[in-house]
Amino acid sequence: MGFIDFLKKLFGFGRKEKKVVVVEVENLDSFIGGKTKSEAVGLERQVLSRLAEVKHLRNELKSEVELLKRKQISTEEGNLRLRKIASSAHSNLVQQLSALAEKLEVPSSTNLSVLRAYSVDSFALINREIFSSRKSIVYAGTVLKEEIQRIGIIIKELNRVFSELKDLFLKSSMHRGSAVLSGTEKIRLLINEKSELETNLKEEKALLSGISSKFSSLRKELLFLQESEESEKISRLFKEKARLVAEKKNLKDSFISLLGRVEKPLSRFLKLAGSGSFPVEERDKNLLRLYVQNPFIALKSDPKGAVLKKLLGDVKGLVKDDSIALKEKEKVKRLRDLDELIEFNFFDEIFWKLNSIDAKINEVEKELSGLAISQQIDTVNKEIDAAVRELEEKQSLVNSLESKSERKYSEILEFKASLEKSLEELLNEKVIIRV
Repeated sequence: MGFIDFLKKLFGFGRKEKKVVVVEVENLDSFIGGKTKSEAVGLERQVLSRLAEVKHLRNELKSEVELLKRKQISTEEGNLRLRKIASSAHSNLVQQLSALAEKLEVPSSTNLSVLRAYSVDSFALINREIFSSRKSIVYAGTVLKEEIQRIGIIIKELNRVFSELKDLFLKSSMHRGSAVLSGTEKIRLLINEKSELETNLKEEKALLSGISSKFSSLRKELLFLQESEESEKISRLFKEKARLVAEKKNLKDSFISLLGRVEKPLSRFLKLAGSGSFPVEERDKNLLRLYVQNPFIALKSDPKGAVLKKLLGDVKGLVKDDSIALKEKEKVKRLRDLDELIEFNFFDEIFWKLNSIDAKINEVEKELSGLAISQQIDTVNKEIDAAVRELEEKQSLVNSLESKSERKYSEILEFKASLEKSLEELLNEKVIIRV
């Protein structure tokens, strides 16, 4: 290589740039067809020429098979066993070769795709059929050597012609172009899928926007209701109700705490009463069980705590005489607690106060239910909750569709690059597909 040639190669002087062609995706098929049309004409000429050979060789094969069919193999002379095998092989071979000749009939179509399929299939068919007939050929050839040799020459020629046809198609741009055409079909399919996703996404975004507008309107409506005079009254009533509920809870907690101090001896007493070790009327026994499990239901049946106090007196006696055994220090404490409960004014301190609080709560609730705005606020709040759930579901769907659309677009770009590379190799031109 001379110095000038070296410089040209180094700096790219004289290098021929490939032609750049921009093609719309919907025009790809016609573009490829136009580019490969001239080669297809030459290919068709060569294919039809060889198919004419196939027709001639097939006719020769049929004639030779007919002659072979007329041949008779005598089983009365020579090696009788071998001749019987040869006779059977002869019959089988005639059937196999007749079937092969029929299958090799050349299509009347001049469509290159049809002829390509015929050529490739026939090449495989000959090799497959001859391989499966090899025993019949060998045995029949032991007696009918010349006939089998003539058929062998025809089969060999047919195999050669079909091999040439197969190679013609494989080396042609038509073969490579068919692979590219399947690629154009796929990229159009991908684009259609993305288009459907975009349509769905647009529809769902419109629905999302509508739900969002509805949510904003509901928030404004709620704010308007909350700022009204009636709403201020509702706020005061709710605060009052919350105060009463808290007061009721504190009262219940204090009563439970009070009973909890004698829970141990009371539970043991209940076991003694249940087993019959200490006689207690059935009604009193059931009431005592209620005091242990749910004291407020028991108190409704025993508002002054009279039955409870009587039973607590029995418990006190059993603790004193150690029928309910406790450690000395605990015994002193529990006896003091029992005395406190026996002296406790259940009616005034618990029953009456609870009823009074419940009555006040009922009054507040009645007043709240009488305010129309209360129901309106409740309705709007429920609608807001429903709108929030709907917004979350719709936003999740939109996010999913956006993600799918992005993945589909990436898939299109990746496949587009692969298809452009295949087109460049096929046409020796740089092709840019516009999608």
